[in-house]
Amino acid sequence: MISKRAITAILAISGLATACATSSTELNKVHSGIDKTKVEEILGEPESTSVKNDTEIMIYKLTPQGNWFKTKEYWVMLRNNQVYQFGRPGDW
Repeated sequence: MISKRAITAILAISGLATACATSSTELNKVHSGIDKTKVEEILGEPESTSVKNDTEIMIYKLTPQGNWFKTKEYWVMLRNNQVYQFGRPGDW
């Protein structure tokens, strides 16, 4: 039998995972032309960033709605501090 302490720990960890994760549905609020600050307001800080030539790539690990323990990678690409492309790598 699982102890009350173990159940409490499991619930706390799952609650933290849910609270910290950003849902991929938030990506629907991103659109071409918005600036980097607005992207960060919508999606939070990226997991990492990369720059190649004149393009900055903000890399996010987002969770599909209803599946908080599985993340997928999404990119937001900016030129001149404005979004020009976004989505899952390889979708374009």
